Amino acid sequence: MIAAVAIVSRSGLKPLLVKTNGLEQKESSDLMVSFAKSFDEEASFFETAEYRFLYQPIDSRVYVVLVSVRHSNVVQDLEVIHLLAEALGQQFASATSENDYVSRYEVALFVIDEVISFGVPNLPLTAAEVTRRLTMFSVVEEMEKEERKVKEDSARKFRREREMRQQTQKAKQQLKKVVKGVRDIAVDQTVGNIATVTHHARGGSRSGARSETSSTGQPAVLMAQVAAPRPAAPPSGPPPSSGMTLDFGAGMDAQGWD
Repeated sequence: MIAAVAIVSRSGLKPLLVKTNGLEQKESSDLMVSFAKSFDEEASFFETAEYRFLYQPIDSRVYVVLVSVRHSNVVQDLEVIHLLAEALGQQFASATSENDYVSRYEVALFVIDEVISFGVPNLPLTAAEVTRRLTMFSVVEEMEKEERKVKEDSARKFRREREMRQQTQKAKQQLKKVVKGVRDIAVDQTVGNIATVTHHARGGSRSGARSETSSTGQPAVLMAQVAAPRPAAPPSGPPPSSGMTLDFGAGMDAQGWD
């Protein structure tokens, strides 16, 4: 049974990646501490009371470390450690530093999962088969990434269109408020002008109906109230007879006085 697989830097034996089979974080840390204490560069494995540690360099910068229980098949463990070193070496052939293993940890985890499943080696298996499966996985992963990208782009486009619609509706509402405000101001001004004209008109009529003052300073009666009835026009013919005659006396005729 394989308990853990780790990628460790050769300088300082710092663990860059650790994958365990059901171990707690403290147990995993204790395993790495035990490896650093008992590591011997001239050897390729050592054993403790519970575990067997096998390690092999991947390149000049890192080791791959296999931790198995002591009663596991040592021949099988050696075959697994060699397969891991070969498969990881192919995938990280272009690595230039330890950080490349950290930045591409998904690739390292895929290789480990292809070789070991739940602590049991997937043998027989070759490094070429691991690479082929990784390539297929990469193609599928790229398709999934592309699909996710399309969905994300579609979601962003939908959000932008929704925001634009909201902004357009908001602008229309603001425009309506502005137009309504302008109309209200125009109506108020029109009503005010009408009221002013009406006020002036009423003021003029009242001033015309006011009583005028006489030359003596006394108020005169309104013309409508003091206007006396006009005399009737004289008749156009001779005045009517009153039934009386004038007696001019003797010696006088109707032409005049003697």
